[in-house]
Amino acid sequence: MKLFALTLLSIVAISHSVQALEPAYCEPQNFMSKEVDPNNSILRDRAFKLGQVMIVGGAIGYSRTEKVIEFVENYSDATAEDKYCTWYYNDGNDDASAVFNHYYVTNPKKLTVTSGPIEYRQVLKDQFAKSKTSFLSCLEKHKILVMGCNGQMHRGPTVFGMMLSYSGCSSKNSLAIVNHLWGKNGVKSEVRQAIIEEGYKLGNEDPQARLRMQKAFTR
Repeated sequence: MKLFALTLLSIVAISHSVQALEPAYCEPQNFMSKEVDPNNSILRDRAFKLGQVMIVGGAIGYSRTEKVIEFVENYSDATAEDKYCTWYYNDGNDDASAVFNHYYVTNPKKLTVTSGPIEYRQVLKDQFAKSKTSFLSCLEKHKILVMGCNGQMHRGPTVFGMMLSYSGCSSKNSLAIVNHLWGKNGVKSEVRQAIIEEGYKLGNEDPQARLRMQKAFTR
């Protein structure tokens, strides 16, 4: 009985220790306090200043491509060579597909807790830190990261949550943040959270990249 009690206490202590390691910006209210309102060049955009970097989620596909480029150039030195540190996760806007980092993923409304994480990992796994132009390289070199789908309702918020989770935020907090910012819009919370959790797993697989992303968000 004593052994069981000690084991239970150890599990609780480890759980609290893991939670304590979660960066402060992951707490939803704290994250919301970092919001800025640059100029509304991107439709349905929500922009946040974490440390010296700006991260933006918005309706890339429904926005005018030249306006998105103008926005990026106003706040960073990212260029066409970097695909303007902007990611587009849908189809339908040929200009956005050609100019930005284009990676199509299925609307999570059509996915399950099993199929969603598999697809989003397969398509996006290198975009966090391993590709030539990655989320991490844009944050470190150009101090900006912009992402979204067409209307920033389904795909875009989900990948935004993956990015936060990759950096060390729990899938629970990441889900709470993106659902608050852009709404569920018919996406099942359990499906979105399962996909977001895949971002956390990718961060676990590359702890040095996770640490670098955290530093970018807190310097």
